[in-house]
Amino acid sequence: MASARAHGRSDRLHSFIIRNWVLLMLGSALTLGLSVLLFMTDMQRDTSQLEVFFYLPFGLYAIAVFWTYKTRRRSGLAALNKKERRKAEAMAKEAIYIILAFTIIFRAIYLPTTPTLSDDVYRFYWDGKVAANGINPYQYAPNAVDLDKYHDANWDMINNKDVSSPYPPFSQMTFMLGYLLYPSVQSIYVFKALSTIFDVLTVIVLFQLLRGFGLDPRLSIIYAWSPLAVLEFAHAGHNDSMAIFFMVFSFLALQRGGRTTSAACLALGALTKIFPLIFAPVMFRAWGKKGTAVFLGLLALFYLPYIGAGSNVFSGLSVYADRWLFNGSIFPTILRGLLGSGLTTGSAQAMFYAKLIVAVPFVAVLAYLVLRSRKFWFDTRELFKYAFVLVGLFLLLTSTVEPWYLLWVVPFLCVFLSPSWVLLSGSVVLSYFIYIRYDTLNIWEESMWIRLLEYVPFFSLLAFEVFFMLGKRVERGDRKALTRPSKGAEEE
Repeated sequence: MASARAHGRSDRLHSFIIRNWVLLMLGSALTLGLSVLLFMTDMQRDTSQLEVFFYLPFGLYAIAVFWTYKTRRRSGLAALNKKERRKAEAMAKEAIYIILAFTIIFRAIYLPTTPTLSDDVYRFYWDGKVAANGINPYQYAPNAVDLDKYHDANWDMINNKDVSSPYPPFSQMTFMLGYLLYPSVQSIYVFKALSTIFDVLTVIVLFQLLRGFGLDPRLSIIYAWSPLAVLEFAHAGHNDSMAIFFMVFSFLALQRGGRTTSAACLALGALTKIFPLIFAPVMFRAWGKKGTAVFLGLLALFYLPYIGAGSNVFSGLSVYADRWLFNGSIFPTILRGLLGSGLTTGSAQAMFYAKLIVAVPFVAVLAYLVLRSRKFWFDTRELFKYAFVLVGLFLLLTSTVEPWYLLWVVPFLCVFLSPSWVLLSGSVVLSYFIYIRYDTLNIWEESMWIRLLEYVPFFSLLAFEVFFMLGKRVERGDRKALTRPSKGAEEE
């Protein structure tokens, strides 16, 4: 009897492997690619090895995305008969488990590593530490004399010591929680763990969101297996993963009719990182008056505990907006044009005018999509597309594009696949080249050639996609015109 059961399990395992061999092979290859990247570079950013070896796992990821998209289920399960539907559901569940298992494996490889690509997690630690000691993190910059007694072994790693915290209130609360969970200089690993947990939760929510849209849930692989997500969340510990989770869950809640829940989730996302504010106005009609009030009310409510800092609550964010200029595409081009034209009297004035120039197309597109959202407020997928357009446009127009900012676009690609944005989620890693000279010679200077290598292929492919999409629309319009009977034919 035991032998028969063992034989049955062996047969089931064999059948499972045969059914899913491509996905298992791709996941195993990507696991090897990510392991090679870590082994060969030790995630040190002061050499070009990181940028070179990154494209091994990224190339494997691109193959996985291509295969998944080409083999995706193109019709909903409702179109199948009962037997076919049961079989399709079982196979989809297997694929989801495989995708999720490898998602966890990839991140487990990088979770124990010391963050080297960014020092932001040390700032999370500092903000959490001072907050746990009853100090408003917006009140003082880290280098304030009043905070000298809190210096410890992590002090040298804390960035922007002259700037008070730019992170919104919900981020501050999670920083304090992370520190209290393990009040030690090693608590940076708690922040990395929190970032990774929310990253994995986003994948699970994407499974459900794609199902609700009638799409193949395997398309979640576009986010789940992104090497950029592994590096920036499991390794670097950026808290954008929390905000991205709330953003995606907001759309899932709206898809299922939870308008107030959707508004509350997007508010929590905006209270973690400000990105959701970019597209929040297109959601107002779908939320209704109650949901919009909840959204705005939560934004105000979470700032109340920090109002003792006065205008300093927003000073860190203001400094970030004024001072940071890194890895942009359109913005620095406009800025260089203004500086070279002689139309401005200095860099500060040029920065101001450059921001005005890029604000015009963004506000125009936002206004247009808000108007459209009033017509299509009931269509969650349409609103999801509007959010994608606005987040993508913001990244193209903003002055600063850190590599992890691209991860705000990747969840949208699971629904609206864009090869150009997938490409940019890989080429953005080239921006780390700046640290080779910075870490060795303390020279912060961007290379025009690196930026061209990063953005020219992206914009070329994006232009092709736009023209291809417009061509398809014209073709569909021509077909409708040909099939529509003429007025004379109707009268006959």
